[in-house]
Amino acid sequence: MGVIHKYIIPISLFFCLNAGAQNLEEIINLHIEARGGLEVIRSVQTVRMIGRNQLYELDWTMMPVEISISRRGQIRIDNYWFEAFIVQYCDSSQAIWKDPNTERFEKMIPFQEEKVREMADLDGYFIDSESKGLSVELMGKGTCDNHQFWKIRLSHAKFERIVFINTETYLISKEIEFRQIQGVQTKMEKVYRDYRSISELVLPFEIETRLNGHSNSHFVFCDIQINPEFVDSLFDRKHSPLPK
Repeated sequence: MGVIHKYIIPISLFFCLNAGAQNLEEIINLHIEARGGLEVIRSVQTVRMIGRNQLYELDWTMMPVEISISRRGQIRIDNYWFEAFIVQYCDSSQAIWKDPNTERFEKMIPFQEEKVREMADLDGYFIDSESKGLSVELMGKGTCDNHQFWKIRLSHAKFERIVFINTETYLISKEIEFRQIQGVQTKMEKVYRDYRSISELVLPFEIETRLNGHSNSHFVFCDIQINPEFVDSLFDRKHSPLPK
């Protein structure tokens, strides 16, 4: 992969106090390499993720889910809740979802739109971070769940997030941020597990979200496809539901 840092927007370096510690740029470069390398990441134009989502609100019922992402900033999420079908679309001009009760499309609330747009970012936080409005700071090294992590703070106008990068694998294990949700200060955690290599790209097959320490949803993917062909109408709201 050569010198990856030449492709990353320069960021200020914050050094650990202990001798010989890695700096922020080195950690980010190793993280990008662990994911497959910049060339592999940038070669990904589309992704399809198929699996189930275990939902706290539905007594941990496992619901089929399919997520389709295009590098053009488009994402479609198909959810099946019992006999109801819920679809979410997001692109450069709109962020909508289909209410299964009314069969009408509604605009996503800002927080929901922000989270869905994050899912559509195939590059991740640490590639072109400044263009995404992110400032990046190395906080140091810590221990959690018997593993050592580099703790990196991501600051944005809308949030502050702590990302935990495993010191052995250099993959993201967890994220923590604090948000005001409906006027209530809420601790949000996202935990990544079961990383696998698919077409040279390394991705997590399990993603769990926790609110104030309690599990809220748990994605478990059985199939992730890299660069599948999508029909042009896939990201059109008139497109029919995907098969279960």
